Amino acid sequence: MTNSFASPTTVSKANALGLRGDIERFVWADLHDADDDIRVERANVLVGQTTSGEVLGLAMAVAYAIFYLPAAGLGQYLIWLLLLVLGFETRRILCRRLLPITPANADQLLKVAAITTWLLSLVITAPALLWLGKMSENQQALVLSFQLMWVVTVVTIIGISPRIYQIYLLVSLIPILAGAWIWMRGNEILTVITMAVTFGGVVVWRMASVLGKSLSNTVKARSLNKALVAKLEVALAQASELQVARSRFLASASHDLLQPIQTLLLLAPMVESTTEPTRRMELGQQLSATVVSIDGMFRGFLEFARIEVGAIKPKLATVDLRLVLQRVAATLQPRCAAKGLILVMDLPEQALFAKVDVVLIDRVLQNIADNAVKYTRVGSVRIGVHALGDDLSRVQVTVEDTGVGISQEDQSEVGKPFFRGAAAAREDVAGTGLGLANSHLLLGMMAGSLHLQLGANGGCLATITLPKDTPISTPTPPLALALQHAVKFKRIALLEDDTGVRQALTLLLEAQHCQVVCAATGSGLRAYFDQGFVPDFLIADYSLADDETGIEAMKRSFVRFPNLPAALVSGSVVDLGLLPKGVAWLPKPVDHLQLLRLLSESDSP
Repeated sequence: MTNSFASPTTVSKANALGLRGDIERFVWADLHDADDDIRVERANVLVGQTTSGEVLGLAMAVAYAIFYLPAAGLGQYLIWLLLLVLGFETRRILCRRLLPITPANADQLLKVAAITTWLLSLVITAPALLWLGKMSENQQALVLSFQLMWVVTVVTIIGISPRIYQIYLLVSLIPILAGAWIWMRGNEILTVITMAVTFGGVVVWRMASVLGKSLSNTVKARSLNKALVAKLEVALAQASELQVARSRFLASASHDLLQPIQTLLLLAPMVESTTEPTRRMELGQQLSATVVSIDGMFRGFLEFARIEVGAIKPKLATVDLRLVLQRVAATLQPRCAAKGLILVMDLPEQALFAKVDVVLIDRVLQNIADNAVKYTRVGSVRIGVHALGDDLSRVQVTVEDTGVGISQEDQSEVGKPFFRGAAAAREDVAGTGLGLANSHLLLGMMAGSLHLQLGANGGCLATITLPKDTPISTPTPPLALALQHAVKFKRIALLEDDTGVRQALTLLLEAQHCQVVCAATGSGLRAYFDQGFVPDFLIADYSLADDETGIEAMKRSFVRFPNLPAALVSGSVVDLGLLPKGVAWLPKPVDHLQLLRLLSESDSP
């Protein structure tokens, strides 16, 4: 059906149309600055009353036969009734053809309903012009009263669209008043009727405005309530999911952490009592593997906590993903070789740059690749990177294995915090169920995404999508290359109250040819400063042996060395807003690679 009514854009263009524009602005004032919800509600009410209005209108027309038949005769009355029926049916058909009501067609439906209603009001009030003079004075007064009551009553329906009702009021009252003045000029009641119509029309006009505002406020309140209910439902769902995650965490932590601790307790006395070198080496390797397992668990837990509280802030840079993948492959190759797996690298000849945090993307790829090796007994692990088809703004990294894959039952749960599928227990794979969850969250910080699906040769295909970038200057090298630089800061002040950690960090730093002074308290470290030691870098634990915190000790050190680079070490999540400006945060257990990278950077942390 071709619609001849003006489109909603007519209203917005009205300023450029002169007098025509002024008229359209007046007629369609209800469409100005109205929200989608309000326009849809108005259209719903107007379209909904087409059926009820038709029934009421035809009932009134039949009732009017008492007055109109004697005055007009059967022929004229039937012609008038037929026009009325055709008008009502045309309105109903036009409106139905435009259904269902949506924000896109609400204005069109409202215009159709409005224009057909105005035309019907002319037909309904036509007898006042045509046949009023053929009635007695009492009949004239009675007919006019009924017609005026009809016009006033309609405000309860059409009044929700004030301007449409106001035009309806004018279209209805003008013929009624014109008929009264033509046929009742000698009647004393004419003045009363004129005054009643005039003042009553003003009152009803204002009433329509009030009803329109009331509808707008009601719809807005309902929309706000819906939005609030939706937010509450999301919050409840998140709370429920968090409770499930906490239960998984308790179950996972109590089980997975106890296992390696039990292993340590069994291996420790065996190491002490064994004198055979080969046997001691085997036990030492088992101890090392167990410690690595515990370290991985703690790192997963801590990383998840840091992400949740917003403690991780990505530092985006332009990175050649081929170099990042080469580092991942270098760490993966020995494990693949030990299991008899083939590691395949699918890298383009040309550099493929992405806008990412080099440390975070390295961590994500290590997580994904680690899972691929864990869950693959035979076959291969394939890692590749390529541009995303015709989309020049995205790049994809894929990690595909020929392992056990993801079962149908686990599809909806995989990637949620602390969830471990049936394959983890079946394949006896250690872990906490946080690797994929953390990867999803970290990628979200870099405008990336992770998708898991069945691989072409079975197993699992992990697809990581990242924002592509074009380097303007020399790209930031990935972690693998950054660590090849010599440690810049050579004079290190170490503040750590735990003897074991203090000794281990000292050995690590001395292996990098650093001069290290260490203390368990802030006052002890300041004693070294008093003796003339000038540090290049300060590393401080948050919890110290005395009442002073690492942050307080740092601030006192900065009084003597204002531009001293520093890093705070903590086993708990720290509010980054409490850190002095320029101070980095290293979570315990400290990643030695991250520490060395920090000490290798050319600028302060």
